Amino acid sequence: RSLPRVVGIAASATAAFALDSTGRVWAWGSNRNGQLGDGTGSDRRGPVLVAGLSAVKEVAAGFSSVFALASDGTVWGWGKNNLGQLGVGHQDDVYTPTAVVGLPDVRSIAAGWAAAYAVTFDGSVWTWGNNDSGQLGMPARAESLVPVQLEGFSGVIEIAARKNSVYALTSGADAQSGYT
Repeated sequence: RSLPRVVGIAASATAAFALDSTGRVWAWGSNRNGQLGDGTGSDRRGPVLVAGLSAVKEVAAGFSSVFALASDGTVWGWGKNNLGQLGVGHQDDVYTPTAVVGLPDVRSIAAGWAAAYAVTFDGSVWTWGNNDSGQLGMPARAESLVPVQLEGFSGVIEIAARKNSVYALTSGADAQSGYT
């Protein structure tokens, strides 16, 4: 199946995701934990439409969890959730997009291995999921099943994550070096 015009992509460990120009999300690959968001646990060799999403402007993927940022600032998550990485208040896998709880108006998102991050329009950073390596930026190494605002951060405009670490760019950063 061919896709409509793609404007964004993301990849998890075993699946791929495409954001089309109309704000819909497509997925294919492994679906063991519901990471394709089509309501099934069936693997897909070709793209399938992720259920119930529209007006999406960004997609981010962790190991087997996926997030979509809608144009209204809401964040949706689906897939593997054993460490609370979806931010929906429980640890059960989710097979269709579900709203991440308690986030204010979100500007951008990022996903690590089993944790996720959001930057709001006021420049604050919110984190949730696994924290065994301190990747949520909180002193306690416990998981967070819902988003928690990270203290000491302001003026953040973009965030990037990898397995167990996260990086923030502030509005005061030097455009040439990236340093404040």
